Amino acid sequence: MSRCPSCGVQQGKLITHSDLMREYGLSRHAADAVMRLVPKITLPGFRRVFVRRDVVESRLRENETL
Repeated sequence: MSRCPSCGVQQGKLITHSDLMREYGLSRHAADAVMRLVPKITLPGFRRVFVRRDVVESRLRENETL
């Protein structure tokens, strides 16, 4: 797996809503918006919802404005 050049975090890793807030410095509202942009991963018998870090970062880059 490769690492994000700007933050050094491993890409392809599954992250949660809480991870988005903590690692990207997002508010709850902003993390909710990001979660709506990307496919969710749910595991049977597990309440927590995951998303792929590389997909999140890709979508953030697509929505970036100068």
